[in-house]
Amino acid sequence: EIYQTVKSHPIYQPKPLQRSRTLPKSPAKEFKRHSTITPLEPQGLVMRKHVLESPSKKARFRQWQSCYLVMTATELLVYPKRRWQSSPEVIALNHCLATTMNDQAFCLETAEGGLILFESQDSSWVSSINRAAAKITKTTIEAVGNMDYGWNDTETLAVWYPSAPCMVKSQLGLEDQYRQFQVEIKHISQQIDHHLTLKPLVDKRSSVMAGNQALINWDRKLQSMRHELLKIQCYKDCLEV
Repeated sequence: EIYQTVKSHPIYQPKPLQRSRTLPKSPAKEFKRHSTITPLEPQGLVMRKHVLESPSKKARFRQWQSCYLVMTATELLVYPKRRWQSSPEVIALNHCLATTMNDQAFCLETAEGGLILFESQDSSWVSSINRAAAKITKTTIEAVGNMDYGWNDTETLAVWYPSAPCMVKSQLGLEDQYRQFQVEIKHISQQIDHHLTLKPLVDKRSSVMAGNQALINWDRKLQSMRHELLKIQCYKDCLEV
């Protein structure tokens, strides 16, 4: 799903000239001199392209930009070049998922469903981000209600949206967090299996009702659950290391 989103938006790679217009020759020293933050590794100069602010909203500025990226235990801090004392853009790592695109690029999906591309020669960003996210992410419990999205029997269908992720940081230790992910993986897998059994009912309702909102809802929820399963499996794997 992430790659399909990226493919739908042109990605213009930064030119060598753009890469040369960077921060001072020793950006790490400059950052340390101006900041009181104790970062985790990795940190460094990267090229950044903000593609989406949310699944349905494009980012306002989608050009490649040079910035200095700093990782703490719970956040990514994005500093504009040569503006060390300015307030950085803060990206909470809860529910984030980083995915390798090639040897020098990776994409980051945020909790809000935003999508950011990064180009860096440091290959450790993906594993570092996912492991940090795994430590602090608290699994989201789907709200229970009586709304009909296409697999009940009322006449009015509501539009299905995924539950907002829980941004409260997990207070569990690593072993308990790992076990929680195991439980969540089993739970989501069972939900997916049950959701697949509803397809005949959804097809029947779509054929007798105007429009196909029931089918759209069913597919949207299926894709959301599969993506959540992929993310939680990634988190569990990160905590095994």
